[in-house]
Amino acid sequence: MSAQLADAPPPTRHGDGPAASALHGVLVTYRRPAAIATMLDCLAAQDRPLDSLVVVDNDTATSARAAVEAVAAAGGSPGPPVRYIAAGANLGPAGGIALGMRTVLDGAAADDDWVISLDDDDPPTWPDVFGRLAALGVRLRTEDLRVGGDRQPEPGEDR
Repeated sequence: MSAQLADAPPPTRHGDGPAASALHGVLVTYRRPAAIATMLDCLAAQDRPLDSLVVVDNDTATSARAAVEAVAAAGGSPGPPVRYIAAGANLGPAGGIALGMRTVLDGAAADDDWVISLDDDDPPTWPDVFGRLAALGVRLRTEDLRVGGDRQPEPGEDR
């Protein structure tokens, strides 16, 4: 996984064709450097890599920085560009997610991109999680999957 501790470059879009959206990750951590290293390795093993990852460190001692730097120094693993942010205070999970989301949305994210919220001690269980999410995103953009609302079924269409 490549890691950059300054501004990350614009994400590389993964996917097929015009219906593909970028998938950005926001990973919040607090005093679990071993867990963050494991999580970064797990994210790099996904069949569909994230297009970018923001790591928000809620620890004022910036305990995750060394783990992110170690992964960056090791190199060789495929993965998204990583932006490390030291929150400067323990913002809690919601505050860390908000900071990470704001960073993604203020950056290179487009209106049709997806952002997934991650926690350092809950890595994806299967290596195809992001691939499945990206496929769902394509379906949502190309098929009418609305639930409820004012749409009425077409004649002969099942409800």
